[in-house]
Amino acid sequence: MSKVIIKVQTQCFENYSDTDTPYWKPKGGQEFHFPTDSDWVVTNDSEGIIEAIVNMLADYSNEACKYEYLDHDVDFHGIIVLQGIQLGYNAVLHRRRIKNQIDKDAEVREFFDSVRKNLKDGEEE
Repeated sequence: MSKVIIKVQTQCFENYSDTDTPYWKPKGGQEFHFPTDSDWVVTNDSEGIIEAIVNMLADYSNEACKYEYLDHDVDFHGIIVLQGIQLGYNAVLHRRRIKNQIDKDAEVREFFDSVRKNLKDGEEE
């Protein structure tokens, strides 16, 4: 039996009014983690697990903030943290600039090839 984490994605709502006439406004997502045993997850039905999650979210909510269940996933392997997204993004931009330059060079080559062909065709006539 190993430990897993049920990761639950929710929509967070904030009440912009009072408790008698609430005005709920969506304020982005919130992820909840429910640690549990893997055996429990695989031996229980998904609908029952979702119902339990929804009930726990309702218990956690209050008159100022509530959470609406959207989806969940079971993490059997743990989180993998990858560093360097900024460097990776910069590399993507660099590759795009190079590709754009190559595409422009290809267009220029095609243009001059067509000019050469037209000149050559004109000489043959």
